[in-house]
Amino acid sequence: AETGLVRPDLVRRENAKPGTRDWMLTQTSTVPGKINRILDNGRSQVIEGYCNATSVRAGETLKIMVSANPASDFKLEIFRTGYYGGAGARLIKTFKSLQAGPQSDPPVGENYVRECQWEPTVELEIPENWTSGVYLGKMTAERSGTQSYVIFIVRDDRPCDFLFQCSDLTWSAYNRWPMDYSIYTEHQDWTSIGVPSGTVSFDRPYGLFTHPVNRLRKSGGSGEYLPWEFPLAYWMEKHGYDVSYISNVDTHADPKCLLRAKGFISSGTTNTGVWTCITMPSAPATLGSAWRFSAATLFFVSYLCCLQSMEHRIEISAARAGSYRCLRIFLKTLGKGSSLGRSTTRASTRTWDQTGLN
Repeated sequence: AETGLVRPDLVRRENAKPGTRDWMLTQTSTVPGKINRILDNGRSQVIEGYCNATSVRAGETLKIMVSANPASDFKLEIFRTGYYGGAGARLIKTFKSLQAGPQSDPPVGENYVRECQWEPTVELEIPENWTSGVYLGKMTAERSGTQSYVIFIVRDDRPCDFLFQCSDLTWSAYNRWPMDYSIYTEHQDWTSIGVPSGTVSFDRPYGLFTHPVNRLRKSGGSGEYLPWEFPLAYWMEKHGYDVSYISNVDTHADPKCLLRAKGFISSGTTNTGVWTCITMPSAPATLGSAWRFSAATLFFVSYLCCLQSMEHRIEISAARAGSYRCLRIFLKTLGKGSSLGRSTTRASTRTWDQTGLN
């Protein structure tokens, strides 16, 4: 008999419930014009938002910050993504007649960080019966019909066959909101070559990933989950695999949680190379050593899956004290005698094939 959280048929039973295609955006709007020579502006200023956490457990409260310009009532529909008979998602909860107005753009902070301090629009306690997965919040402005997403992960701590890690660090690194403020943006007095790249924050909406490789032009607010990671999640749940979901941040903050799975899956863009050196006192093991004495299988479905290490710092002033809300990356592999430029960290950047990291 099953006991506690051991429920290997959880995903199969979840996907037997009725799904819907209403999770997909049908009417979107982005700020016109280009943000650089190549990329269009991906900001959905009519309605946009973000969550105060990358992942939440049952019983925890998720805060969703929303800005609408012009001010508008809006509807928020929460969907869990999966297979659901081919529909791709199931409607979990609906909030009607919510109100949002313009919330201010943040100033340019240290290392070019753009970190919003928006007021919460919706607060939601995650119910016990919400299955671990990737959830999309579809926002529809009633005044114009314009839509965009917020995205979050519901995680659990049950033993499972497969642990699916979403590459939200990479989503944030490439996020250019509000205009061109990604990890890889070069500014007038700041270059990504040979010095820290600057800082990006999770406390801001995800602009549409406007790179030509993304053909899903109606996916603004979902990071890079829909074009690169959702297809694998859809396939796994179609075939009834026992899978649980976590974020990159969960891997960093609690590497020992990975041992509850028989297999670890990292899926994402053509560069899920954004990983941290796990240095917090509560997490003394590195990602590699976490499995040193286990029989788990590691499965990386991406290109350049572990290219570089990075510093990932705690931002106490963020939306939730003590949460991991800002990151910075050191982009250049440092040779002998090289300097970290403006870095104050003691950990140098190396590619993962260098001695001492693999």
